[in-house]
Amino acid sequence: MENTDNVRRDIELQIAHHSDAIINLKTHWNTLSPISRLPTELLAEVFILHARDRGLHALYYKKYGMVLAGAEKRYTWIRVAQVCRHWRAVALNCPRLWNHIYVTSPKWMEMLLPRTRKAPLSVEVDTVSGPYANERLPALKAVLQHMGRVEALQLSIHTSQLKELKEEFDKAAGSLRSLEIHMVGSSDHVHTHYPATLFQAQHPHLQRIVLSNVPTIRWSDTLFCPTVTELSLKASIQVAGVTMSAMLAALEGMPLLRTLDLWNVLPSNAFSNTSDLRTVALPQLRTLKVSGDTLSPE
Repeated sequence: MENTDNVRRDIELQIAHHSDAIINLKTHWNTLSPISRLPTELLAEVFILHARDRGLHALYYKKYGMVLAGAEKRYTWIRVAQVCRHWRAVALNCPRLWNHIYVTSPKWMEMLLPRTRKAPLSVEVDTVSGPYANERLPALKAVLQHMGRVEALQLSIHTSQLKELKEEFDKAAGSLRSLEIHMVGSSDHVHTHYPATLFQAQHPHLQRIVLSNVPTIRWSDTLFCPTVTELSLKASIQVAGVTMSAMLAALEGMPLLRTLDLWNVLPSNAFSNTSDLRTVALPQLRTLKVSGDTLSPE
C-alpha cells in the first residue's frame, strides 16, 4: 500500500511538471504570433479602442430600447485579458483601459479601481433602471471616494437617493470637466437633499453641464463658473423662484459659452419686468435653444 502511494505521488509530480512545461510552451508559442510582436504601447491602444467601442455598442442598444443587462454589458471587452499571459499583463498595466467606469457592483468596483492607479476617471451610473440597480448606489459611493480624480460624471439617480451621497459630494472635484445629472422621481425629496455641496464647490476645469429634470435652479451656485462652454438645463415642470436678473448675471459670468439650451427654466413672466432685462455679451455662443411649456412664441 505504501509503495502504491509513493508511485501515485511520483505520477502527480510528473503530471504537474509536464503541465507546467505545456503552459510554458503555449506561452512561447503565443509570443511568436504577429500581434504579440506589436509594441506594448500599441497593443494597449488597441485594447482601449476595443473597450470604448464595446461601451458605445451597449449605449446604442440601450438608446433604441433593445434588451440589455445595462452597464454589465459594457465590460465584455475584458475578455482580452483572458486570451494569454502577455495580453493579460498588458491589460492590467494600462490604467487608461480601466478608467472609464460603468458602475456595477461594489465587489467589481473594489477590483477595478486599483487598476486605474492615478489615472483620471470617467464615471457613468444608472441607479434607477436595469438589473441589479440596487447595488449601484453603494458601488457609486465607493467610486466617489476618488472624486478628486473624476473628470466626467454622468449620473442617473432617483431624487430620494441624493441624501445618501452628501458625504461624497462634499469632496473636492478639482478635476471635473463634464457633469451630467438626470434626476428621476418626485421633486419633494430634492428641496431638502439637493446635492448643494457639489454645486457649491470650486470647479476650476468644468466645461460641460447637463442637468435634466431639475426641480430648481440656483444661478448663484459656483457650478456656473467662467470655464463652462456647454450648458443644458431641462426641467420637467416650470422652475419656480427663478428671476431674469439672477440668470443674466450668471450667464454674464460664463463668457466662454458656446452652447446654451434651456427648457422650462425661464420664468413665465420673464419679459414682463423690463427692469430685469439687459444685454449680456456671449461672444463665443454658437447654439442657443430656449423653450418651455408656458412660453409664448413672442
